[in-house]
Amino acid sequence: MDQQTTGTSTMPPQQLSRPHFLALPVEIRLEVYGHCSAFTLLQLSNTCRQTRTDLDEHRSVYQKSFGYDNQISIKTGRVLQLNDVMRLDTSVEYHLFMRMYTNGRILCCGFCHNIFTGGNRTSFWRQNLCRLCKLSMDNPSWKRRGTVGR
Repeated sequence: MDQQTTGTSTMPPQQLSRPHFLALPVEIRLEVYGHCSAFTLLQLSNTCRQTRTDLDEHRSVYQKSFGYDNQISIKTGRVLQLNDVMRLDTSVEYHLFMRMYTNGRILCCGFCHNIFTGGNRTSFWRQNLCRLCKLSMDNPSWKRRGTVGR
């Protein structure tokens, strides 16, 4: 039997197009951005022009985000940069940061995830810990309480 008599088509089945994040209305994208940390927003802003434009036109989104702390950017109106990110939110962000940005001038503590600029590796005594976290972990009373080193 040929395909015409059986009612089957020779055309391949249509592929359904996958939804695209940038096809969403800007209001929904802004809601998504509002749940992201400053570091995540920085990564997103470097992915494509539209995402960067969204964040540039709605700077309050990243200025309210976790880890953002730069009063100079707010006053001058410059766009989100790595120097504006003062703290990372998760260990996933920490590992990405360590892979992409650690260059001896910008460092991140492996425990508190605070970012330090202008420092050097000697201020991170072991395991990429800042001085405060290192001192806290070496303090027996902190260890007994179980508040540090988890």
